[in-house]
Amino acid sequence: MAYDTTQAAGAKLYISATPTGSATTEILGITVLDPVEIGMRTPIDITTLRDTAEQWDVSGMTKSATLRLEGFASPGDAGQALMKTARAAGTSYNFSYELNDGVTTPTKYQFAGFITKYAVDTQSGKDAVAMFRSELKITGAVTEVAST
Repeated sequence: MAYDTTQAAGAKLYISATPTGSATTEILGITVLDPVEIGMRTPIDITTLRDTAEQWDVSGMTKSATLRLEGFASPGDAGQALMKTARAAGTSYNFSYELNDGVTTPTKYQFAGFITKYAVDTQSGKDAVAMFRSELKITGAVTEVAST
């Protein structure tokens, strides 16, 4: 069976320059990016003490995800600088994650989120490169824009 798959290589993550702007500045150097979860719901147990045979659940609200990013630290990169600005401001910025799948326009996942962590690895040895680690908490809905 053949699958229509998309390689992670070539995927890009963009951040907005301002909290309300469009995500147009690419964050360079990313080597690890957790999956973007769309519509994950946590069931709510509504079983009562009188229910003896089965457990009852209802669908809960959509839970926002936390993305973990890692990559090569680059102080001169505008995208990494905006991540640090967003973390310091504590406000939500807009993001766009683009797959490497479209002939003309790639599939995009657009969302708002908070940078909750940005750290540079200071334990690099003489044969290592400085790495950054960051966490991004998605807030609100993730919108998928199909490729063309």
